[in-house]
Amino acid sequence: MRGFILAAGFGTRLRPLTNHVSKSLLPVCGTPLLHRRLQFLVTNGMAAIGVNSHYLHEQFVAFRKQCSVKFELFHESDSIRGSGGPLYVARDFLAQSDVFCICNAEPLTMFDLSAEQRRFEASGSICTLLAASPEGEGTICFHPETGEYAGPRTKIGCTPDLKRADFIGVALYRKEFLDLLRPDDFSILPVWKRAQQNGLSVKAALVDNIYWRDIGTPAEYARIHFECLEGRFPLDIPSTIKLDIKKKTAVNRALPEKDADRLEEYVWCEADSLPPDTLFSQCIILDGSSGLEGKKYITSRIISFGEHVAFE
Repeated sequence: MRGFILAAGFGTRLRPLTNHVSKSLLPVCGTPLLHRRLQFLVTNGMAAIGVNSHYLHEQFVAFRKQCSVKFELFHESDSIRGSGGPLYVARDFLAQSDVFCICNAEPLTMFDLSAEQRRFEASGSICTLLAASPEGEGTICFHPETGEYAGPRTKIGCTPDLKRADFIGVALYRKEFLDLLRPDDFSILPVWKRAQQNGLSVKAALVDNIYWRDIGTPAEYARIHFECLEGRFPLDIPSTIKLDIKKKTAVNRALPEKDADRLEEYVWCEADSLPPDTLFSQCIILDGSSGLEGKKYITSRIISFGEHVAFE
């Protein structure tokens, strides 16, 4: 199976952090999100992986040179092509596998994708959207008896005969789906509908034993770090970071002890130096942070590139 990661977006909900770095390359618990996505696909047996880029493309070029996971880069140079256009551009790459997987760069997910692939291959559907039980109202609706996808919750309203779920940003396709794509496709939603109008099955499947988190907003980005500090989120952490679940802190090992002592609970600090006399609580301090001088107490902030992003 081949994989493809949609990573071209602007990350507008995370601005101003994403004024400086692509959302896909933001560190999540010490490791770029894209690297975590790539590793997830490799662990689940992907034979080859593609990644699309548009915004801050040069950062992807630099990342690929030092990344331990090999991938093919598809640059959308003129304009961003949404969630459907990239599949059309990469159709020759994807068609080299009978089944392929498309992932959004986020949410971050942990589950057995190989098991879902086997279930998909036995299903007869041309596409299956992988989903989790909804935390709120859900993002998609499907028919509980057949699993057939009904549409986005916000567009169809989810009548009582339908079941709701949260789409986790991962979908499985048969290569015949590529024949449905058109050069002017932007969103993938009309292509799913086109498949159903042609008598093909597009299903939604709830994934068992899944841990997933959206990180599209500052609050969601902070949440995943804080859950890691509590020991609830079993991510691999770089050896350069010392994680102390008892203290609920994660600290760059190069940070002097006198600076580390000024970090209260729920602080994730990747910086190797901090301004004197400032106390921090419930903060994510990324490498390269600046603009903190003269502040006595900072709380509930993501700090990077001189930007302070508040979250609730």
